[in-house]
Amino acid sequence: MSDPRIQVELQVDNVATTDERMGWMRSGAFAKNPIGVEFDPDVLGARLDRGDPIEELFLQGSAPRPEGAPR
Repeated sequence: MSDPRIQVELQVDNVATTDERMGWMRSGAFAKNPIGVEFDPDVLGARLDRGDPIEELFLQGSAPRPEGAPR
């Protein structure tokens, strides 16, 4: 059972270049949600194990947290 007092937050800039990062930061997507999107690491891992293309896994929203799943 997990301990609800222990939490880890990870953030990764998923861009290849500084220009790409700056372009995203100037975009409406960043203004709308500067923190990023939540994802489910189990969903992402299952997709990776299944052999889904890395290019697809890098896309925002590629591993959504199932409705009602604990955070």
